[in-house]
Amino acid sequence: MFSIFINALQNTSHLEWACNLTSLVCVILAARNHVLTWFFGIVSCLLFTYFFMNAKLYAEAALQLFFIATSVWGWWHWSSQTNKLVSLIQTIPIKSVLLAILIATGVGVLYAFGLQRFTDAANPWIDSQILTFSMLAQWWLMQRKISTWFIWGLVNTLSIPLYISREFYVSSIFYSLYWVMAIVAYLNWRKSLLAHTL
Repeated sequence: MFSIFINALQNTSHLEWACNLTSLVCVILAARNHVLTWFFGIVSCLLFTYFFMNAKLYAEAALQLFFIATSVWGWWHWSSQTNKLVSLIQTIPIKSVLLAILIATGVGVLYAFGLQRFTDAANPWIDSQILTFSMLAQWWLMQRKISTWFIWGLVNTLSIPLYISREFYVSSIFYSLYWVMAIVAYLNWRKSLLAHTL
């Protein structure tokens, strides 16, 4: 089993490594509420766009284009308010969170039908849910909504088995790490939020 794992790591493309390493830097900076998260996010998304197109994960490839556009906006938005980082972290009512999850799920199902009918997508159902939940998480991240980290945790949970099924073992390892980092990021943001409200 260990030899299979080592072999998988050795056979991982340089592109997959580059995608995940730049993404890791992006997530670390986001957890620390740092504006440079957006720069590394853009670089990572450009690499992932090419990677996912080759893997026939079209929803995730399209998602990267959304990420690039929103990262430009996020970079500008966060840069214009660098002196108020902590005060910008906000909460969302639980009813709004549940409604957003319901809408994202429904949109994901509709998108999956389209992928299944019109493309040769490798796994349209999980791929589409990752797309819609990632868009929701990104939207909340841009606005510094603390609930973003719950949604990123869900995205990571869906992504890990998908990447394993496609034999993207390095990506599955990184997304397992992101799952843990989402918890750490939530606790970090929560600490900042509580410190500001006291």
